[in-house]
Amino acid sequence: MRHFSKILATTVFAVLISFGVQVELPGLVGGDRAEAKSSSGGRSSGGSFSGGSSSSGSSPSRSSGSSSGSSPSRSSGNSSGSSSGNSRSSNNDSTDYRNNYPSGAGYSSGAGYSSGAGYSSGASSDISWFALIVCLGVGAIAFLIWSAQQSGSQSGSKRESSNDAVSDRNDIVTVTLLQVALLSQEREIQARLSELTMNADMDTAEGRNEMLRETVLAILRSPENWSHVRSSSQVVKSREAAGTRFGQLSLTERSKVESETLVNVGGRVRQKALPMTQDSDPGAYIVVTLLVGTEQDQPLFNAVQTTDDLKAALQALGVLSTEDLAILEILWNPQDAQESLTDDEILAHYPDLLQLS
Repeated sequence: MRHFSKILATTVFAVLISFGVQVELPGLVGGDRAEAKSSSGGRSSGGSFSGGSSSSGSSPSRSSGSSSGSSPSRSSGNSSGSSSGNSRSSNNDSTDYRNNYPSGAGYSSGAGYSSGAGYSSGASSDISWFALIVCLGVGAIAFLIWSAQQSGSQSGSKRESSNDAVSDRNDIVTVTLLQVALLSQEREIQARLSELTMNADMDTAEGRNEMLRETVLAILRSPENWSHVRSSSQVVKSREAAGTRFGQLSLTERSKVESETLVNVGGRVRQKALPMTQDSDPGAYIVVTLLVGTEQDQPLFNAVQTTDDLKAALQALGVLSTEDLAILEILWNPQDAQESLTDDEILAHYPDLLQLS
């Protein structure tokens, strides 16, 4: 009976294998190491794409509002008042003249004074010249005011179009990923990134810029350990779409660790106890990922394939200005300096990494 049971078990095992069913025997679990995740990860993050352009809009309207005033009406009002005042003054002079000299038979027949009408016409002529001069002056002032309005309108249009151009440019941003695998023989970069994360002020633009620059310097200082790289720099014409793209990349990279043991988000640091691990694999790796969102309308660099390309890409990130850097996230795996990734783990979790040539 026992022989029959052994024969039956052997037959069933052979049938399962023939149908391609994978059978795991106790103590021979295949692929667990390749699918394992590192037990620690580090992350430093801050900033956003939400800051829109503040320069568009109000300046042109204020300019046009200030130039379109009531100066012409005030000028014309003053001139008309002056003209009417002169007319009234002339009439009063004429009236006073007649009152001072009452009509009488003897005096009215005086032909000598009837020629005084010549004086009256001379006064009217002077008034006419004065009115002409005033009209010319008012016209000149009105023309100057009209020219100033036209000039202000044109400059306002130019400023408005310029502001529109700035607004359009500011809506175009760039999402960049640079991922570097380094040989972990010295493990100094893990300690350096942990130190930076503990002290970085990720809530300010200056703090984020300093964190990026120091991370780039830490990688640049160990070119002999550069092994693999992944790069992309994508221009996105919408801040909302750029934020979504950035979030997707972040979640994908964060999912590659079991636990984030050191995190700095917006200047708030959170730390967990490191697991007790012993890793002495001489061919182990550390992966550092830089996610960068910038106020740029073109990629920061082209495809990275060689060590020279990687050096140039790192330098492009290291010289970004505070104004250009909108959002930043630095991740490194593993965070614990006593832990590293094996060849199988690199293949399983970072399949897009390319070996540097």
